[in-house]
Amino acid sequence: MANSFYKSFAIFCGIIFWVLLSLQLFKPEWVAPYSWGLFGYLVALTALSYYLINKGIKTQDAFDFYNASMGSTAIRLLLSGTVLFTYFYFFKDNQIHFAITFFCLYFAFTIFEINALLKKVKK
Repeated sequence: MANSFYKSFAIFCGIIFWVLLSLQLFKPEWVAPYSWGLFGYLVALTALSYYLINKGIKTQDAFDFYNASMGSTAIRLLLSGTVLFTYFYFFKDNQIHFAITFFCLYFAFTIFEINALLKKVKK
């Protein structure tokens, strides 16, 4: 089952990659300067989050699943808050573009992960 997640995750990342590249080529004012770093960060964060929650699902214990999902959410929240704070502290330009790009990518990756996990939990 994990292989199907990673296969669909690779396809999803490819789609996001081409959308980001197209926006950067045709509408560069819509994309933050560090959007590729954000893309890589969110790919790694989603893979780590899925790995942690998948470990909780495999145990067949509701308490372990709860701990894994809450731990994954806490890690995602703290790391993302740190990224946003660091950018806003060190870079005074393009803060709005960075925040919009960050949250668009963040919500896209989060929605993908939630859909993948819901399919797995239903089974």
